[in-house]
Amino acid sequence: PTSTYASPAARGGSPTPPPPHGGRGGGGGVTHATGRRDLMQSLWMVVAGFAFALMGVFVQVASAHYTTAELVFWRSILQMAVAWAILRQAGDSVRTQRLGMHVHRGVAGFVSLFMFFYALTELPVATAMTLNYSSPLFLAILLTVLARERPGAKLVGTVLPGFAGVVLLLQPAFAADQWHAGLIGLVSGAISAVAYWNVRELVHAEEPEARVVFYFGLFAFA
Repeated sequence: PTSTYASPAARGGSPTPPPPHGGRGGGGGVTHATGRRDLMQSLWMVVAGFAFALMGVFVQVASAHYTTAELVFWRSILQMAVAWAILRQAGDSVRTQRLGMHVHRGVAGFVSLFMFFYALTELPVATAMTLNYSSPLFLAILLTVLARERPGAKLVGTVLPGFAGVVLLLQPAFAADQWHAGLIGLVSGAISAVAYWNVRELVHAEEPEARVVFYFGLFAFA
């Protein structure tokens, strides 16, 4: 027997239109949420960069009264306190199953931080900051070697001019007989790349960000 139900098109009417983009069943809501998340992440990066630059200014001012070791010591105490408070607020513990990974990140972070603070006491703030910001250049090399990611033309075209800029930046330091501080600032950027790589691995291991920061401060404090 023939079914008594007929579609709107079979009855001469118009077929039911698909839901509009962004409505229920559409991908507009997801796209909007992703775009908003990416925007917030970018804004937080800007805030972090400003805070990092402000820290550099304070370190250079405080270097007239404290040694590099003392500056690293007090920064680490404050860092651990803030990270512990965030972990406590989130209901997380400082205990970890990834202690070895935290050791790698903590040692690399401490060495890089100590060298960076030393460079700040010997070089202009802008020079020391820029040398430390060379870490993405070294990180690109690490990703190519360790993660076996094939470098594309855009990456090569960005990294090579970046290193050329670093050489130009070091010229005044060599002329002012500050080559040792300049090289230490550059090496701090290279070791920072190792620390960032370790952070990447910890994030992939689903370690909370506050716990990563806590252990970084702990190793710098010790």
